[in-house]
Amino acid sequence: MADFTTANLPGANEAFNTARDKFSTIKDTLKSNMEVEASALTTTLKSDLLDFGDKLQKMIPELPDLPDVNLQAELTSLQSLVGSSRDTALASLKSKFGSGLSAQGIELDDLVSKATDAFDAGKKISAEIPNFTIPVAGGDVVEKAKEVLQADKDGLEEILSDEVNQEIVEELKKIAEESQEIQQEALIEKIKEAALEPIGYIKKETNTFLSDEETKEIQEGLRKVAQESVQTIPV
Repeated sequence: MADFTTANLPGANEAFNTARDKFSTIKDTLKSNMEVEASALTTTLKSDLLDFGDKLQKMIPELPDLPDVNLQAELTSLQSLVGSSRDTALASLKSKFGSGLSAQGIELDDLVSKATDAFDAGKKISAEIPNFTIPVAGGDVVEKAKEVLQADKDGLEEILSDEVNQEIVEELKKIAEESQEIQQEALIEKIKEAALEPIGYIKKETNTFLSDEETKEIQEGLRKVAQESVQTIPV
């Protein structure tokens, strides 16, 4: 374990070092008094344990007795106030959050307007306003993550795979087949254009046109090739 008592050690903490030293002292006391009666050892350790507890408390910041002031909650409460009561509550908000928000480039008046618009529209203010808090006794304004919302309605019923509308499946299959046929025909036309034969196919050996049967046979072959090519195209 690292020696945190080393002078100028990065990360060293004086309060931790003091508590650690006291804990080491207690261990040494226990080792040297293993054969002493428990009642006598208790008296010996009592003061050391109390001192050790005090040193531990100095390492932990004291928790406030009251929760932090939450801006979302305060703005929600503000919506139910009118007249002088609203003005007083708004002035209190400005004294608590005003300067802290301004330091972050945010104006409280803008947030109040957004909160009012959201409330009038039936929306949750927490969905429109960041989750800012400040200690009751004063301090820095801190933006926290939005609180987890609790559902107030039943969830949607899950549709199982065997309950999917078969008509929709058949319609999708039909669309896929039609798309495949269109691609097949388009590929055949491209092959014909690439052949550059406006009249018919010519035999290379005799320099004469092919018969209708020979032409039909070649076209069937091209159609077969095109069909095999289209089958590899994802739908």
